[in-house]
Amino acid sequence: MTGDAPAGGRRQRAAPVVWAACAAGWLAFTLAHLLLSGRAWWWVLPDLLPPPVYVLAPLLILVAWCAVYAARRPPVGWGARTALACAVAALALGAQGSGLNLAALTNDPSTPPTGSVRIASWDTLFWHQDEDPDRFFAYLKSLDADVYLLQEYMVQGDDGPDPVDDTARLRTEFPGYTLASRGELLTLSRLPIVGEEVLTASPMTPLSPWADYWDARVLRTDLLVAGQKVSVYNVHIADPFDLGQSPLTRHFYTSIHQLAAYRSAQWRVLGADIRDNPDPVVVSGTLNTLPNMGELRHLAPLRDAVAAGTSVYPVSFALRGAWLWRLDATYTSADVHVSGYELHDPSGLSTHKAQVTTIDLGT
Repeated sequence: MTGDAPAGGRRQRAAPVVWAACAAGWLAFTLAHLLLSGRAWWWVLPDLLPPPVYVLAPLLILVAWCAVYAARRPPVGWGARTALACAVAALALGAQGSGLNLAALTNDPSTPPTGSVRIASWDTLFWHQDEDPDRFFAYLKSLDADVYLLQEYMVQGDDGPDPVDDTARLRTEFPGYTLASRGELLTLSRLPIVGEEVLTASPMTPLSPWADYWDARVLRTDLLVAGQKVSVYNVHIADPFDLGQSPLTRHFYTSIHQLAAYRSAQWRVLGADIRDNPDPVVVSGTLNTLPNMGELRHLAPLRDAVAAGTSVYPVSFALRGAWLWRLDATYTSADVHVSGYELHDPSGLSTHKAQVTTIDLGT
């Protein structure tokens, strides 16, 4: 006598299929990210997923697989094998840009070498427009840097960003430093500046009348470090989308398309200059690019300075109080030795942490 299979049996047979579908779907998403990030403008929103998710999602699948195995009900069949294979593949692919700094587990924050240089890089968020200037400058000076790479040296006006001139206060607060600025980028250096160049890339339709704000997103200064010229790039790549627009409007996606073309132009001019530069290179600033986004290919073969840090998951940007993303970064050429990398809390002055990188020209 036969009858319908018990409900429990049907669920047991269906579970591996669902399991395999989830793992295969996540692997497909990971592959799509690797192929489309930095190349397809419409992939911008998936791009903003915090990078550790690419490790955590397949790990959860593997943990579930191990849990079932440990319960003495070994997962068998094509569904279980497919889930396992897809999860392992997704983990291997996602780990490359996870944003996790495993070197932090063994790094020892020791005294920096004699003659090393401290470079502070910070997105100031409209300078001190809504803050106490004394508190603002006290924070800057607390970073105790030889070189400051500052972004958003500007104020927010009625029609968009407007330039600011704080030269007198800067000279008072930082005696002996040389100032170089263009648009919203400001570099302060107590080391000699022997060259200065702005790498321009303009959008098709500027959104404010201040042309320099849009044209000048990379300020290169050549500094003398121990008698050798080092090129330091102060960078602020444009935002990937307009936070002031609702995703329910057509203009939100139109602006993403326009900003993607603008960002691509900025990355191209930066990458081209780095490739043609025979001198040691330091690139630092607000890249508005996560550690696993495709635009970073323009910085190859530079190395991420975060490897010298002591945080396993370093983050630099907060949205509504959630510190989940590292949009600010520092990259150096192989002939620049990074002995330290720190992210400093902005003390409420900005939504971006300040980066402090210690370098020297040793090996």
